[in-house]
Amino acid sequence: MKKDTKQTIATLAKRTAFLFSVAFLIFSCNPDDDDNFDCEDLQANFGEACDSAGVISTNCECITTFIIDSGGVTVYDCTDLMLNYGDNCGNNAYIDSNCDCITVQDSTINDFFDCIDLLQNIGDSCWLNIQGANYAGVISMNCECYSETAPTFDCPDLAQNFGDSCWVINADSTYVGGIIDLNCECN
Repeated sequence: MKKDTKQTIATLAKRTAFLFSVAFLIFSCNPDDDDNFDCEDLQANFGEACDSAGVISTNCECITTFIIDSGGVTVYDCTDLMLNYGDNCGNNAYIDSNCDCITVQDSTINDFFDCIDLLQNIGDSCWLNIQGANYAGVISMNCECYSETAPTFDCPDLAQNFGDSCWVINADSTYVGGIIDLNCECN
């Protein structure tokens, strides 16, 4: 055999041995064989994707970290709770920066809310109830629930407009028909 041929065969043998070694390492590290999952029942680790739009939480639950709505994608500050800092989580309670649900009495700072009395921020969703009908709205710059679908009234406290009919008690304590005047009074 020629010297070049012997050298070529030796080089091929070394390369073949190297490729078999690499292949052995690749196929021996199959992640499906690893039994050390964070969540054994799910055979998954924290933060891995699950279902169509979720991740595995530290509680080994598949949670959705965002929702897709007409406004786009909403990402939550507290993914396990699917809530953001300052969100309402109970009666006079909200989510603090540690993702804990605390009451207003527990809080030493009220910096979470634009509208402290409502425990909500400007732009948060709200419900406006007018004469028993609920209308979806948002918190306005005046810390009031505003709804584009709710009817508007000249006299919002009465849910009536100027000139609407109303009932008023006259001097002999009987009801008589009247109209709403420009001062929002029934005369």
